[in-house]
Order: sequence, then C-alpha cells, then structure tokens
Amino acid sequence: MVSSAKEKAESVSRHLLESVPLVMQAVAAEVRRSGHTPSPSHFRLLHLLAAGRCSLGALAEHGMVRLATISRSISTLEERGWVRRLRSPDDGRVVLAELTGEGHAVLREIRQEALASVVRRLERLSPQELAELEKGLNALERAFRLTTESDMEREHEGN
Repeated sequence: MVSSAKEKAESVSRHLLESVPLVMQAVAAEVRRSGHTPSPSHFRLLHLLAAGRCSLGALAEHGMVRLATISRSISTLEERGWVRRLRSPDDGRVVLAELTGEGHAVLREIRQEALASVVRRLERLSPQELAELEKGLNALERAFRLTTESDMEREHEGN
C-alpha cells in the first residue's frame, strides 16, 4: 500500500527524532572524553562564536532562549577562559562575546575528536550506504534551512 506524502513525512520525522538523539549521545560522549566537558549548549555557543564576536542578545535570539540564560552560559565559558565579554565599540550598552585563543583551541580539539568518532562509526557503512546518507543529509539540511512558511510552500510546489 502506498502511503501519502504526509504519512511518509510523519514516518521519516519519527525516525529522525529517534535517530538524532543517538547520534548526539555518541558525539557528546566523545566530547566529554576530550576532558573539556562542555554541555551541548556550550559547544553550540563556542561554535557560533567561532564565526566572530556576537552580542548576547543575538546569541539568545539564535538559541531561542532568554538573555539571562545566555548570560549564565557565557559566564561559565568565561570562567573556563574560553570566552571573553566586551562592550560594543558602536554602542557601549551592548555586550559582546568572543572566543579567546584558548576557546578556539578547545573548539578545534573538540571538533577533531567528535569528527574522528563519527568517522569511526561511518566507516562501518558501505559506499552505497554512505552515498545514501549524504543524499539524505543534504535533503535534511535543505528542509531545515527553509526560513519562512512561504519558502516551505514554494519548495513544496516545486516538487
């Protein structure tokens, strides 16, 4: 029996929501083994700040959390010496965060160890499975990069 597109999307969505935590659990375990033990939210902040200085407000908006939550997280990262706060040169009321040299080094190390862990797991797959996975990940990225409802509607109409 052929299922509708919606039923298939629901089935794939359930599978995704079951699979992603397994992947993240394995990556998080590898990150903890690095000795730096950042939480997943701290790792995400380090990753975001690797692109350059960012206001705490923008970080909160990006993470869809309250400013107080970001401020506490930045304080933790600051205590570890990975992040520093500074005032915006354009508006002294705005607090910015940026990675320190140590923060960049820690992030590089964590990324390398996480990547090595994922590579070890994916090496077990056949070349065909890897190609299928890559195709699926490209589709997943496209689906989550769509930013507005109208973008999603236009994408759906094009298929």
